[in-house]
Amino acid sequence: MQVTSGAGCTGSQTQVLTNIFEEPQAAFASATEVCLGNSISFTDQSNAPNASVATWTWDFGDGTTSSERNPSKTYAAPGTYTVTLNVVSDKGCSTVTKTATRQVEVLALPVADFELALAACVDRATVFQDRSVTAAGNMVKWSWSFGDNISAIYNNNTAFEHIYANTGTFNASLVVETDKGCVSTVKSLPVVVNPNPIAAFDAPVICVNDINAPFADASTISGGSLASWEWNFGDANATAGNPNSFNGQNTFHHYAIPGTYTATLIAGSAEGCRDTTQRTFTVNGAVLTPSFLVNNNGTICSNTDLTITDNSQIDAGQIIRVVIQWDPADASAITVDESPTPGKVYTHRYPAFSSPASRTVRVRYQVFSGMTCVDTYERDITLLASPELSFAAALPICSDAPSFNLTAFAAFNMAGSGIFDGPGTTASGLFNPALAGAGEHLIKYEFTAANSCVTEISNTVIVNPTPVTDAGADKVVLEGGSVTLTPVLITDYPVTYTWTPSTGLSDVAVPNPSASPVDDITYHLTITSEFGCTTSDDVFVKVLRSPVIPNIFSPNGDGINDRWVIEHLESYPGCVVQLFNRYGQLVHKIVNYTTPWDGRINGKDAPVGTYYYIIDPRNGRKPMTGYVDIIR
Repeated sequence: MQVTSGAGCTGSQTQVLTNIFEEPQAAFASATEVCLGNSISFTDQSNAPNASVATWTWDFGDGTTSSERNPSKTYAAPGTYTVTLNVVSDKGCSTVTKTATRQVEVLALPVADFELALAACVDRATVFQDRSVTAAGNMVKWSWSFGDNISAIYNNNTAFEHIYANTGTFNASLVVETDKGCVSTVKSLPVVVNPNPIAAFDAPVICVNDINAPFADASTISGGSLASWEWNFGDANATAGNPNSFNGQNTFHHYAIPGTYTATLIAGSAEGCRDTTQRTFTVNGAVLTPSFLVNNNGTICSNTDLTITDNSQIDAGQIIRVVIQWDPADASAITVDESPTPGKVYTHRYPAFSSPASRTVRVRYQVFSGMTCVDTYERDITLLASPELSFAAALPICSDAPSFNLTAFAAFNMAGSGIFDGPGTTASGLFNPALAGAGEHLIKYEFTAANSCVTEISNTVIVNPTPVTDAGADKVVLEGGSVTLTPVLITDYPVTYTWTPSTGLSDVAVPNPSASPVDDITYHLTITSEFGCTTSDDVFVKVLRSPVIPNIFSPNGDGINDRWVIEHLESYPGCVVQLFNRYGQLVHKIVNYTTPWDGRINGKDAPVGTYYYIIDPRNGRKPMTGYVDIIR
């Protein structure tokens, strides 16, 4: 190596270099595109022959650098940037001619945007028109959120629609994505969902003679206001002077030919929400033939319904109204039917009368097929007098009362015949209380007049129950004693008691008095109900006197004291008499003392002597003992 000084002096030095290193080669890999906002990664691929890369210097082309080996970079703006890499080896060698460069394109994000094609209406598809744009690539994904907790993702640019179920304001949003993977920011738009109107109108009821068929709007809306009405009358025969359509709330149209038509109304709100409705109706003909048939076979009694059947005819369409004036003299006797049908039956009852024998009324029958199409049919109807009946009331009676005749008759001595019908009643009116039984009985009287008119009248006959009683079994009482009367009482309602005679009774007004008669007696019991019905029965009380027992008799056949007569013993049913000889042997026994002992034993005269007896009267008396002597 030779060097020259400033004074012109020269000199040289020689040195032998044993290691000379090559320039390192800078290289890296990265994506060529990146969406704005996303980071791009750079991967170092540099090398240094016989050395290693020690430092890296990156220039990202936007004024920023990095010394990292594998840096990541997020660009702040879209555009094309040249990225440069220089490296230095651990031997101190740097890139001079082998610098690495690459262009990176930072893609601008798509811009999400949309608008509503029409005002949003509840329960109607709301159309969202996409207005999104992109500077790089093509749009491939649309992510919607409609603000009512419902979302949708579309992969092609189709018709974006959504139906809102409720009115209100909903914040709808859109995010779009390109085929480069770039995703827009969120675009939001408040969507005001308006109520739909409810289109409505009443179909006209008309005939061909009616000049104008009225079309009156009856549409409603829950909020806001109605702003438009579009009518189509469905009339193929419309003309320029009588057009088939109209824009306005209420209108008229003339139909020249009878037939069936369908009219349409589209009602719109101020916000543009719309609803459509249709009504099908008939334009009726004008040629009417009113008529009716009388169903009563020509005999109409004033107390029965007159029934008539519609028999009217019309050339086209239908009859829409029937007005029947049953009697011109009675303004209230009118029937108006707004929904008539062919063959419909109508009924009317005139005030009943029984004099004169007949009366004529004129029935006026009008039929309508429109507002001006009407025709009338009149017919005279003859009403026959109906029996006017009277039925005499019967007073309440007891069930054991004798039969009696009911009284009913027709006024004005109208000719005819009547029959009775009811419990315990014969056709001629003979009422049997016992046969009818206790209770309220509806008795009917039906009278058929000579003109075949029938009238029925009824009356109630009250039959009060007669008490049922039994004074009880006959009684036996010891002389000086008492016995309780025990009638059998068969009533479940209040009654009073009366015993006669009062002799020996503790109380004549109670059901079970105590009886202490001195002689045999028959008591009479009368029971009276709260309705005054009575019944009675008797009970016999036998007074058992103390037996009188003689202690001697002479059965010698002279007719004097020939028998052992024990007074009053015959009144003791079931009494027993036993006779013993002096040895205590039973020699004679009598049961139910009816015939005094004649002093014979086994058909032979008993020996003279003394006999001992035991007499058991029973019936409440104690046995009696003693002796009796037989003498001759």
